[in-house]
Amino acid sequence: MDSKEKRQLIVIGNGFDRQCGLETTYDNYFNTRFGIKCTEEVNKAFYRNTDIDDIQKDFYDNCEKVLIEIFKSKETKDSNLNIGDIINDVLSSFLLPLNEELNNKINTKTNASQMSEALRAHQELLKRLVDRSKEILEANYSKWDLIFLSAKVCLTSDPLAHWHDVETMIYRVVTWVLKDNIFKFCQNYSEDNENEYFDKTFYGYEFNSNLQNSKTIFRRIINICFHEDSKVTTKDDLAIKMLDDLNSFERNFAKFINDQVNYEDDVSRNKKDYLNSAKDLLKKLVFPNFEMSPDSVIIDVLNFNYSLDESDFLEMAIPNVHVNSWTNIHGIADYAKKSVQSSPPIFGIDSHDIFPSRRGEGVDFNDPRIFFTKAYRLINNHVNDIRNSSFQKNVDVITFMGHSLNKADYSYFETIFDMYDIFHSNVKLEFYYYKGYNKFSIVEDPKLKIKQSERETIKKVVNLLTTYGETLKNEHGENIVNKLMLEQRLDVHVNPQQE
Repeated sequence: MDSKEKRQLIVIGNGFDRQCGLETTYDNYFNTRFGIKCTEEVNKAFYRNTDIDDIQKDFYDNCEKVLIEIFKSKETKDSNLNIGDIINDVLSSFLLPLNEELNNKINTKTNASQMSEALRAHQELLKRLVDRSKEILEANYSKWDLIFLSAKVCLTSDPLAHWHDVETMIYRVVTWVLKDNIFKFCQNYSEDNENEYFDKTFYGYEFNSNLQNSKTIFRRIINICFHEDSKVTTKDDLAIKMLDDLNSFERNFAKFINDQVNYEDDVSRNKKDYLNSAKDLLKKLVFPNFEMSPDSVIIDVLNFNYSLDESDFLEMAIPNVHVNSWTNIHGIADYAKKSVQSSPPIFGIDSHDIFPSRRGEGVDFNDPRIFFTKAYRLINNHVNDIRNSSFQKNVDVITFMGHSLNKADYSYFETIFDMYDIFHSNVKLEFYYYKGYNKFSIVEDPKLKIKQSERETIKKVVNLLTTYGETLKNEHGENIVNKLMLEQRLDVHVNPQQE
């Protein structure tokens, strides 16, 4: 390697955006989409309880009441139940009283000229919240919105805490609908037997014991969404309809990301602040040791986020850094932007979940779940038509920042590791983790919580590399972690902005 030049592949995940100030968690999307954030703002404006957990509980209580009513309506044909009506029932009982209260507050003030500046600002806030609550009530909701909403209510331990959990849920739902649910065609139907099969599909999840019949309610919601359309005659047709509805969810998600990126607040942040933070973090990933910095760095960026794109990076202009390629592999929220060719956001499942690891052994090439794999969706999104350049043939270091290293993306990483032959080459691997807290952790000591973040990351790194090592034939691939450590080619670091 020429010491004056460095070649690097940087893999960016959601932790990167969060470190740069974007609230792009699924929790925040859910709270924004269904009015929980709006309610929090209203309560703050009226000096009431602003505990987001309490507001969520009120919302879930409303959800439970609506879902229980659906469960009780067994005698009604499921096909008569409208998805939008179900969600509107949930939102109306939660938001309509709020909307009316806001309108009453606004209507009590008549003479704008006599208002103080503070009162006028307060009125503007109330009007904005009225518009926001009305927008939420009148929005178009997809079947996947209802399924994710029901999962939050019917399952425990927050089954959708992270974005990769959403993709896992998609996999389980499409597997139940397109693969495991044989009862639609069974003459000797038994709800107990169906629940038993449903349990097998959703293994690893715990159903809410405080909600009676939670398992049956969740299964019934899925069946309402995707099994009651008499116009669908084949599983491929059903898969395409499910995919079309997922596209609707993705478009709504794109709007949420755009709102996050373009959000402007004089007090906290704006888009320029986000871009500056992204520039600083990228610079630290490229030049982690200023005293030993190379003269120039050529980088490839594989971005799993839907926010930052190549045109944004070019605006940053980091000295001595040349971009060979920039790929937003799962699309861009602002995909209509004219300054860059891009595709809309996608969610997908990993091919490993469908195809066995041994080639040709038990492979069902007619499996309709293929439509939901990331491989299919990338081809369908014409990703390679959009990319300006392929990755460099050789790199010195592969850097991971803010990625969950979830199994859903193993296929990508295995391809990268093969491409750069990490077992035999001198390529170094760097993994950066966020020194934050896991809200589900039972550990109370702050120092131990930070240590737990490191341990969780190391565990994920070992799992990823060990799984990859198992794909290497006759190479003792199971020892790849030891090999990388002995050769000083594997490091796990805290986020460079938290050191």
